[in-house]
Formats: sequence, structure tokens, C-alpha cells
Amino acid sequence: MEYPIYYTVEEAKLLLPVVEEKVLRLLKIHKALEFLNTIHVENTQRDHTVDLMITKLNMNYYKKLYHYHKCLTELLTIGVVVKDIQNGLVDFYAKYEGRDVHLCWKLGEKEIGHWHETHEGFSGRQPIHLLQQKHLL
Repeated sequence: MEYPIYYTVEEAKLLLPVVEEKVLRLLKIHKALEFLNTIHVENTQRDHTVDLMITKLNMNYYKKLYHYHKCLTELLTIGVVVKDIQNGLVDFYAKYEGRDVHLCWKLGEKEIGHWHETHEGFSGRQPIHLLQQKHLL
């Protein structure tokens, strides 16, 4: 499979349920990892049960980290450009007038309603109907 993977607006819309589920999962795991990063336990007494607790916390952290990267890999494999997990922002590559553009979607949006040039980003979002009027390929 060649990268980037290009989508039409309709093709990208069909992927939204899968993308949304994975973005939600990434966000949930991200929050859990942030929380686990705040836990600091020292075993100053050399207590075996504390060692066990530390080991279990580490196992939980690395298990979540594995699932995070597995889910992220699944999105990247289908050609999704992950821009910002905390805001649920992703893009899809598309072609417009022979150049690459991004179809832009943010968690909570019902459909792909915006696009932007690849060098711009979220602040350069424009309504998708502008592309559709000119036949996005």
C-alpha cells in the first residue's frame, strides 16, 4: 500500500464511525496514561508488597501504552493523519486540482465539513462545499 492514502469526501465519511471509535479510545487511554504518570511511589522501607504494587502499576502503564500505540497504528495504517489526540483532530489526504489537501474532522462533528491545505492546518479550515463545488477528486 502506498502512502499517503487519498480519500474522496464520501470515502472519508464512510470511515468516520471507525475513526471516531478509535479516536475516543485513544483519548481515554491518553487520559489514563496521564493519570498513571502522576503516581510516584518510593519503597524506602524495602517492603515486598510495595515492590509488588509498583510492578503492577508499571505493568498497567505499559499495557495501556501498548494499546495506545496499537490503536494509533490502526489509524495510521488506513491513512488517517492524527493531528491532536486531546482535541480529537484528524485529517484525511485528498487531491484537489492536482495537489494534496487535507479533509479535516474533529471529534464531535457529525461529518467531514472542512478541508485545508496541507501546510495550513486547523486555523486554515474552509467549508467542504467549496471543494465539492469544484469536484474534489
